Amino acid sequence: MSLIGGSSKCWIGGWGGREGGRDGREFHLSCALLVSKIIHHPPFISPMNRLVAERSENLEGFSLLHDMVITPSYYIFFKAPLTIQPLPWLLGLTGVASCIKFQDSQPAIAYLIPRSSPSKPMISIPVDPHFSFHFSNAYDDASTGETVVDIIRVPKLYLTDTNGVTGIPIWKTVNYEQDVPKSTLWRYRLNPSLASHTKQELWTTYCDFPSIPPSRTGQPYRYTYLAAGRDPNLPTPVGVVAKFDVEKGELVDSWTAGPNEFISETVVVPKGKGGKGGGAEDDAYLMTYVFSGETSLSQVLIFDAQSLGKGPVARLQLNSNIPLSLHGTWAPDAVYEGEDILRKYTCYSGLKKFGVVESGMAPIFEI
Repeated sequence: MSLIGGSSKCWIGGWGGREGGRDGREFHLSCALLVSKIIHHPPFISPMNRLVAERSENLEGFSLLHDMVITPSYYIFFKAPLTIQPLPWLLGLTGVASCIKFQDSQPAIAYLIPRSSPSKPMISIPVDPHFSFHFSNAYDDASTGETVVDIIRVPKLYLTDTNGVTGIPIWKTVNYEQDVPKSTLWRYRLNPSLASHTKQELWTTYCDFPSIPPSRTGQPYRYTYLAAGRDPNLPTPVGVVAKFDVEKGELVDSWTAGPNEFISETVVVPKGKGGKGGGAEDDAYLMTYVFSGETSLSQVLIFDAQSLGKGPVARLQLNSNIPLSLHGTWAPDAVYEGEDILRKYTCYSGLKKFGVVESGMAPIFEI
């Protein structure tokens, strides 16, 4: 990205990864500074960890890209209308987030990069001004020629250090219900031929961190699993595991944590041999962390996706806390030997002395 408003270089490379679903490949998106030379990152990784292909594109203006989606036809990401004036940050006067401004008079841009041929140009479609960190899924609709994209849409970008780095915990300074923009689940239908779009809000409850079974990536799907707020009308810290039917546009099941408990992203673990699935789309387990504000300890919760509302089928109590995190994944057949576990624990124990991880650019949900 350009820190002085010039242009950004986008790679399908090492940040914002997605599993390919059916062919086992991984896809990654990244941005980097444009300087005197271009450095290519490895973007498409095969099951044998081989670089298969890569592509880079120039984007106008400042970019803050976090996630992407893929379909059989396209790599897709959205670019919000942002600018940056970095001088106060470069002088050490403030955090970088206070230098980023959202331009609500300018459109966001949906970019679609064709997968079939490196020579086909990238397609850009102006859409309504908004910001998004996370996608649920995307797929090609053969009946209309459109690409369907389900996304967590926020009316504007909100970062927590707009007053600079003060050393005061943000939970003491932020009124969550009043200050935090309401992120909700939306569906965009993009028409690559006409460079046009339509949009529809699927769920009006505050939510984020959508997850789906890896096998449905880039394919039509029915369910997405989200971390949601407790109030149907206002933004609140996430404490609800939600199962949402994107075909019917309705919440079909949910589970609510205790009053002082807060959840992280839900990971979908398909049932079947090795956790690789093969049955119904929701024939799966759901895994998440829950942090207790009363005990300052965390638990791993495991749910049956077909009976989420009945509560967890297993609770794994941890003797420490896991900071509220952004993302997780499920790795079938990933089993560590005892020596590996001991080595990782020793490393963790050595890092405990640091205690707190601070950032000058922490989104509100990283508290």
